[in-house]
Amino acid sequence: MFRWAKIARSAYYKHFDPQRQSGQRDERDKRIEAKIIEIAQSNNSLFGTEK
Repeated sequence: MFRWAKIARSAYYKHFDPQRQSGQRDERDKRIEAKIIEIAQSNNSLFGTEK
């Protein structure tokens, strides 16, 4: 079917799969990003060990 329609299988599942929950992934990514920013700010944006 994908060859006939000339679309990638991933494109079908990305746009037409009713069970896909893209909002959950976006939410999780935002929480992770916020946590990373919080940690970076608490360390004055310094990473690793001191010299």
